[in-house]
Amino acid sequence: MINPVDTVVVRQIQGEAEIQAFHELVVSAFSDVSDLAAAGLRERAELEEEPDFHPRLRRGAFRGTTMVGGYTLLDRWLRVGPSDLSTGC
Repeated sequence: MINPVDTVVVRQIQGEAEIQAFHELVVSAFSDVSDLAAAGLRERAELEEEPDFHPRLRRGAFRGTTMVGGYTLLDRWLRVGPSDLSTGC
C-alpha cells in the first residue's frame, strides 16, 4: 500500500513563487552557481523566449507542498513520410 505522504503529484507550475523555485531547481540540478536566484531568473528568461514555449508546458512534481522535480515539455513536430505528427521533448 502506498503511503499518501509519499504520493507525488505532477501538475502545471502555478504562481511566481513556484515558477522561480522551478527554475532554481533546474539550475541547481545542472550547474554549480553561487547566486541561485539570479541564475534561475536567467534560465527562466531563456526558456520563455523559446518560440514554442507556453506556461502550461512547465510542470512540477510535488510531494505535498514541496516541489521535488519537474520538466518542461516543448512542442515539436515529427515528420514521418508525408505526415507531420505533433510531439514533445
